[in-house]
Amino acid sequence: MFDVQVSENLRLDGEDFKDEGLRVGILAMSGVGKSNLAALFVEAALDAGWQVVIIEPISEWHTLKSMYPQVVVAGGEFKDVELTPDPEAVKLLVDLLESSRASLVLNVSDIEDEVEQKRVVASFLWHLYLRWQRVRRPLLLVLEEADVWAPQQWTKEDRPCMTRVALLAKHGRKLGINLILISQRPSDIHKSPLSQCNVLFFGKFKSPQDLSPRHGVMFLAKKLEIPITEAEISSLDKGEFYAWVKSQVVKIRAFWRKTPHGGETPSFKPLPVAKEVEKPLKEVSERLRELVAKRKRELS
Repeated sequence: MFDVQVSENLRLDGEDFKDEGLRVGILAMSGVGKSNLAALFVEAALDAGWQVVIIEPISEWHTLKSMYPQVVVAGGEFKDVELTPDPEAVKLLVDLLESSRASLVLNVSDIEDEVEQKRVVASFLWHLYLRWQRVRRPLLLVLEEADVWAPQQWTKEDRPCMTRVALLAKHGRKLGINLILISQRPSDIHKSPLSQCNVLFFGKFKSPQDLSPRHGVMFLAKKLEIPITEAEISSLDKGEFYAWVKSQVVKIRAFWRKTPHGGETPSFKPLPVAKEVEKPLKEVSERLRELVAKRKRELS
């Protein structure tokens, strides 16, 4: 397990989570520093030689490539490889994770249908879970907008994705998979995976729905007996969080990440792809291009 210095007054020692694994929830309204806080964990994991997988609905995490040449982006504006709803595509990406020890940003924005996006993410998570039963290498899985993939109010189309997020939250530790859930809508995220988190960060919220003691962030605080108030949450500044770690609560101001923030940086210079990733990436890329061409023919 890796160590991470989150702020001047909070350092998470990997040894403390060696047995139980790390399951982090980061909850805050838009624009107050959720992704920056998550990046501290991601960068620490990459620095420690871990693999990282990030699932995102819009382009943001591609800027990791400015410092980490082992990071591959699938789909989206800054893609290294194509992403298609074809069932074989996610298997190829999991093959890449196993064979090359690459890290992956899975961007589903090229898939226009929301139900199809969830189907792709559900399939990817399932294949990752099955494959890692054999691989069992340390891996940090980050879900941006986790309430999209694991909604509290779910339909039959949502169910496969939601149950697989819950499965990884509950059993991923045994396979080496550690989890970060990021959400700006605590009332909308399913409480099953969220309740598995052993580290929680509460950032600023203002809306009554998000603060709600029935469904929102105060519901979670009450359920876990976390001694924070609605007034304390709503008065936080950008970059400030209440951290709940080992049944203790501490107020922090998160350090700034090393890599640029993709949502705020118009341009960046990626490093060349790592040599150990180059060959398997080329093979996977060629096969994915074939799948994309096949799908275009089928739709034409």
